[in-house]
Amino acid sequence: MAIPAHRFFLCVAPLMCLLMVWLTPPFQVPDEFGHYVRSYQISEGHWYGVKFDHRVGGFIPVSLLETTKAFINMPFQPQQKLDRSLWRQTWSIPLCPENRVATDFPTAGYMPPFSYLPQALGMRIGTLFNSPPILLLYLGRLINALAWCLLVYFALRLTPTAPWLLTALALAPMSIFQAASLSHDATINGLAFLVLALILRRAVAIDYYLNWKDLFIWMLIIVAIIASKPFYAALALLVFIVPPPAFGKRDHYLKTVLFLAVVTAIFFSLWLIVRQNYLNYDEYNPAFRDTQCFIPGVNPYRQLAYLLGHPLVFIRAGVMTMFVTDPAAGPFVTWIGKFGWLDTPLPTWFYFAFGLLALSLVATDRVSGVRIALWQRVLLAGIAVVAVALILFSLYLVSNPVGARNIRSLQGRYLIPIMPLVLIALHGKLARTSSAWFYRFIPVFLIMVQVMTITVLLRRYYF
Repeated sequence: MAIPAHRFFLCVAPLMCLLMVWLTPPFQVPDEFGHYVRSYQISEGHWYGVKFDHRVGGFIPVSLLETTKAFINMPFQPQQKLDRSLWRQTWSIPLCPENRVATDFPTAGYMPPFSYLPQALGMRIGTLFNSPPILLLYLGRLINALAWCLLVYFALRLTPTAPWLLTALALAPMSIFQAASLSHDATINGLAFLVLALILRRAVAIDYYLNWKDLFIWMLIIVAIIASKPFYAALALLVFIVPPPAFGKRDHYLKTVLFLAVVTAIFFSLWLIVRQNYLNYDEYNPAFRDTQCFIPGVNPYRQLAYLLGHPLVFIRAGVMTMFVTDPAAGPFVTWIGKFGWLDTPLPTWFYFAFGLLALSLVATDRVSGVRIALWQRVLLAGIAVVAVALILFSLYLVSNPVGARNIRSLQGRYLIPIMPLVLIALHGKLARTSSAWFYRFIPVFLIMVQVMTITVLLRRYYF
């Protein structure tokens, strides 16, 4: 008898995350330095970044910054390996929390604290034992990865359909790479998988009536996702893949719509209030802005005004970015996996093999008695399209010069919460047959995926 998908995930994911936590050198995940100091800041009970002297960040122990020096020459340098002697020296750097310095982390400084709670918990445990800063990083990664594993495990256990498809997406190289880092994407991705499973479970149920407990749990998760990354606001529309009769009376359905709109608007407004302290390139302290992830010419307010008068420019830029850019650096390739600071690709054949596996699961991973209606599939696909459009729109505002003809900063990791919607929308239409031998092959292939992931990391950073 084939092993259930959620049990397979529970056997593989924690071990894989443990290996990735240890094998990925410090700060070799995009923006991990910002996540590092932000997590430490929250571990001390400081919930938001501080705005000072036209800068955003906080006052961080000098030892945390000294720890980064052994690894600053590795990003964007595929030939550069980990210097193990420097790595060993970082373990002798004491924390010394009383010796602090003003530190910039303008992007992470605006992120809500709850998306960093697992990382902060790991660091807090380390500080209780006066651990060196390098160990705080590994502890933060470890707890972050375990939290992600739990979220995805419950999602796989609760999903009414396509469990192996979701397992394959969760165990994709980029998904695991993000989960085993200090990135808050791990929490967001795990929550996205969980809320999709919870809503699908009710969407395909027969003769089930929703209650306020279901709606409260769904909205709590969705709000947590939106507060961290507002361009995932389209996920709130997942509520409406539940058939209208499940809401009971018509006025209950209307109340749900109103409740959804009000809650989403409230938290989106709160995010806007927090972002009032946002500083663009021109506003940031000139002595420090060029060391941050700022792009000259970026001004969200002027960009928005430009878009209102030239909407077709954005549409063209979005299409070019998604479908016309270099396929080797495109969002679909980096969604499957591209390690380091997007400087370490997997073998070309692997992308085709993983894509073929995903499409095969779309066509075969069926649960008997579970049917997703045509209107539900169309809605899932529509939500995915809206979500991608919001991602592109947000990046165009905050990461691109006014009037840009292309949208830079789009990374495949932003699609991790979106691709399950796309593939399940197709799954409902194409899943007609299943094969016992194929289900025996899936675990073998997914283990091979993990072996390939580890091999690429070892070659990039060690050999």
